[in-house]
Amino acid sequence: MISRTIAGLAFIALAHAPGALAIETINVGNTGAGSPLQWPSHIAIAKGFYREAGVDVQLIPMPSSAAGMQQLAAGSLNLSSSGLVDAVRAIDKGAPTRLLRTEVATSPYEIYARPAIKRFADLKGKIVMIGGAKDITRIYFEELAAANGLKPGENDYVYVGATAARFAALSSGSIDATILFPPFNFQASAAGFTRLAGSADVASAFPFSGYSMNVAWAKAKPGAVAGFMKAYAREIGRAHV
Repeated sequence: MISRTIAGLAFIALAHAPGALAIETINVGNTGAGSPLQWPSHIAIAKGFYREAGVDVQLIPMPSSAAGMQQLAAGSLNLSSSGLVDAVRAIDKGAPTRLLRTEVATSPYEIYARPAIKRFADLKGKIVMIGGAKDITRIYFEELAAANGLKPGENDYVYVGATAARFAALSSGSIDATILFPPFNFQASAAGFTRLAGSADVASAFPFSGYSMNVAWAKAKPGAVAGFMKAYAREIGRAHV
């Protein structure tokens, strides 16, 4: 009987020890898989930063930023990384989501075209691939195009959300130009494609991306939100959130 009592007390002590607290799983949506935006999170997962903060982050690839916000609003995701335009649009349309924090300050997109195309005017009547009809990539592209003499409607659009797929389409010759995110813009440059412009030329003061949260989940799991924010601050090298 005494041995059973001691064993029971030991179990209770272990269950209430700081290191034995339940780990909360957080499903986080990201556009594509392997984007540089996700590198800090992969490092934090590998080094155990999230688990030390009491959370287990699962990175879920999404076909586009907008798709991530749709899944977040539906409750399939707890958090989602997206372009700020998608995050703000979701809130404006009444989605049960809120912006948690910004992720990247300055937009790193660049527009690349086939080597034969040397300027925006050469894209008249040509096929340009962007992220979506209402995607931030369209806003960036049309702002830069208008500043360089190409009016909306003078080119044709096709849509793919992930930058890896857009680079693949450019490399295959199935499109004439596209907008790319690192490291694919570097690969396009090395392959001899023409750089037409960069989004930072027109959007240096507008934050590029951020994390949004599902409101119902955040209210139910405030500790998980705090754990994510603590680990995220650590992964990007900041002492405080």
